[in-house]
Amino acid sequence: MTISKARDLKIEFLILCQDDSTGLWLIIRITKNILGTKDADEIQKIILHLVLEFLKKQFIVVGFPLRDGTFKRWHGEPKELVEKIKIDWDQLDREPNLGDVIWFYITEKGSAELKRLNDWKKHHEKNLLNVVQKPKSLLSKLKALFLKKSH
Repeated sequence: MTISKARDLKIEFLILCQDDSTGLWLIIRITKNILGTKDADEIQKIILHLVLEFLKKQFIVVGFPLRDGTFKRWHGEPKELVEKIKIDWDQLDREPNLGDVIWFYITEKGSAELKRLNDWKKHHEKNLLNVVQKPKSLLSKLKALFLKKSH
């Protein structure tokens, strides 16, 4: 996985969790789209690694949304929570669907990280655009200079 794809996956994961509590099934879908893979073992490994990172950094909490609009959080150490998610996921013996295994909800730290990642991406995309445009403008100047000298 490239650094840019890893960053894009982190951004999309946090965006989904920012909008509402987000089910594992949706994280699987965006992981497939961003990474361009359908390998179930690879997808599970990547998602569980990302969930562990996010839990350790307190960017997300895990649990289930309740009918009254609240969120029933699972408590425990990040590694224990990820192990439970993996066990529940493996017991399905299929790809999780809506409502299966676990849901994710963003924290204030997660929202701050999402803002930081988005700001970084915008800044670097702007710089990249400048780098791409400068050679074009330089080429135009060289052409104009050449045309002047040839006439």
